[in-house]
Amino acid sequence: MTFQKMFPLLALAAVLVACGKEATSAGRGGGTDIHTDPFKFGDSTDAKGKVTHEGDFIPAGSAAAMSFNVRNAPARTQVRAVWMDVASKVEVGEEVKPIDSDGFVAFQKPLPEGSYRVEMSHKLPEAKEWRYLGTHLFRVVKKMS
Repeated sequence: MTFQKMFPLLALAAVLVACGKEATSAGRGGGTDIHTDPFKFGDSTDAKGKVTHEGDFIPAGSAAAMSFNVRNAPARTQVRAVWMDVASKVEVGEEVKPIDSDGFVAFQKPLPEGSYRVEMSHKLPEAKEWRYLGTHLFRVVKKMS
């Protein structure tokens, strides 16, 4: 197939990927590879920690919250969230949690106004290194009156 015929397909694939709100798979999306369901990110949660109000602009005074399910992970798998200030490129927090029996995990982080990135990774019980799950960019902004 020539480049001229492939370009529209590549462009469509790029648009579909850009529009998706999903953490990157640690494997190849599904099957038996460890991967995440589409994650929720916002500023409020239910009692379990599942995000109930989604958005990428977190009002100052609220905690940034993220929740998702990790699929096909063995028992005792851990998930890590590393919070980074985008402007200074400085880590502002790290938290490690075990996934629950359903693969659910949730994180919350109160932060001052600014632009941030959170990076998620997982570690199997016998592993020494963390494996990438995905990232998310967001902002903490002044509350609107």
